[in-house]
Amino acid sequence: MFAELSAPIEVRLERNHHPERALAKPRQASTLSDEIMLGMEKHRFLSEPGELDEFGPSLRIDTTGATPGQAAARIVAEFGLPKVESRP
Repeated sequence: MFAELSAPIEVRLERNHHPERALAKPRQASTLSDEIMLGMEKHRFLSEPGELDEFGPSLRIDTTGATPGQAAARIVAEFGLPKVESRP
């Protein structure tokens, strides 16, 4: 089972400058990351329908309007995973 998370490049670039993202990736400058992200637009990042069926159940979530917690909750619910208490 696997989950694919997606969002338009504009949303991903905006999130790239969020303070929490900087804390999670202290060695990565957001401006360099922006250049890398923009340069990668020529690549395909999501599977085609049915392409990965052999690997089991899958879920694609457009995270444009979702928080990380909402996306995680949807994954847990979809796959029937046990809920884990969040860390402080």
